[in-house]
Amino acid sequence: MRIKSLPKFSLFVLLIMLFSPVAPVHAVQVDGLFTVQMPVESRDREQRLEAIKEGMGQVLVRVTGDGSIAQNADVEAVIRGAAQYVQRFRYLPAKEGEGFELVIDFDETRLSKDLANRGLPVWGRERPAVLSWIAVSQGSKRFMISSKGRRAEREVLNEAAQDRGIPLIFPLLDVEDNNKVRSGDIVGGFYDTVDEASKRYSADAVLIGRVQRQQGQWVGRWRLREGDQTVVFESEGSSLDEALTQGVNGLASYLASWHATQGFSDQAGAIEVHVDQVNSLAEYLKVRDYLKSFDAVLDVTPRHIRLSQAHLEVRMRGSARDLERLVMLGDVLEPRVPEYEEVPAVPTSGLYYRLLR
Repeated sequence: MRIKSLPKFSLFVLLIMLFSPVAPVHAVQVDGLFTVQMPVESRDREQRLEAIKEGMGQVLVRVTGDGSIAQNADVEAVIRGAAQYVQRFRYLPAKEGEGFELVIDFDETRLSKDLANRGLPVWGRERPAVLSWIAVSQGSKRFMISSKGRRAEREVLNEAAQDRGIPLIFPLLDVEDNNKVRSGDIVGGFYDTVDEASKRYSADAVLIGRVQRQQGQWVGRWRLREGDQTVVFESEGSSLDEALTQGVNGLASYLASWHATQGFSDQAGAIEVHVDQVNSLAEYLKVRDYLKSFDAVLDVTPRHIRLSQAHLEVRMRGSARDLERLVMLGDVLEPRVPEYEEVPAVPTSGLYYRLLR
């Protein structure tokens, strides 16, 4: 039985590309992570329970970022008792043929807490938007995948990205892009030109992939860069679709290893956050609401505001490093180096930022 996820975040990404093609693309709030749509032959109870278990497996992959999580002994009880996490379900007519589509909504709060209590990673809705430059070659035939071209290959990538909860975007490959990047640059590993062309999109992360037909197999070589983190990995498959899908799975696994918070549910702690250039109540509220928008943040309390600086206490499930990773996904705050007199005699886990205009 093939699991289909509801494409709730893809429309958001599409609107970005349609209405503001070179506007900055920042972290996306991905909805639908805890919802799956499963094909079933009937409304039979046994079929429904089986579909719920399979759907839970897909949700666990999205939420933990671990593609093999279903084989983890720590989640056996979760999958076995998947029905207890169902908030609601409904049947829709099958899109093709007979039968139904069973739409299942799982309880986000309860499931996240149970996973964290088991020491498993939990990846929230804030996910980096990934700009993807992908060149495909087979013999003398070579092409690149863009936001409008190569629809079949793009749909394969988008489906894989939706299954993993990754906001994937593609370059326009318009005149400006084509003046900077050729498929030969990607195939040849000349990534500097791609990095330069990526600046106009201001995406959170950049994925560069070259997929080639070699000795009866499709082999993909990928480079993922986000901030100061870079990783190189490979994928392969008997078909192009399989190699592309495995490339997205590798992308998702690395992003999750950087962003998913390990077992934070019942480990709430307080982190001091110091924000410079906060000159009005409206700007303070902007900072507060931005921090509170993260799933892991429980509360934001002002300690004092003086000399255009807001000193806040952030209570969250996770560490200061987890909060840093969340903040870097947006465009509200940027890190700053604290002045000497700001640094306490006893080192703390305080974070220092500047409000962006």
